[in-house]
Amino acid sequence: MSETCHFWGGATVVQTKLIFVRHAESTGPFLPELDRTRGLSERGQASLSRVCEMMNEKHVDHVVSSPYRRAMLTVQGWRIPVDCLLFVMKN
Repeated sequence: MSETCHFWGGATVVQTKLIFVRHAESTGPFLPELDRTRGLSERGQASLSRVCEMMNEKHVDHVVSSPYRRAMLTVQGWRIPVDCLLFVMKN
């Protein structure tokens, strides 16, 4: 989300807002070998709907996500505009 501001003297400044959202609560016990594929718990699903409502009210230009399943599930519920860039981080 960015906003252009014009200041006295003709200078233009672009303000950028960053919103950090942690993935919703994940399932099961932590096992390092399965961490990448863990989904969302029932509580995570419930909180996900609240986060989606909040994020769907925002104008989003870019989304950066980890490739972990629970992070991708969190992002998938958002109404992301077609022209929005989605970056999925590796490792």
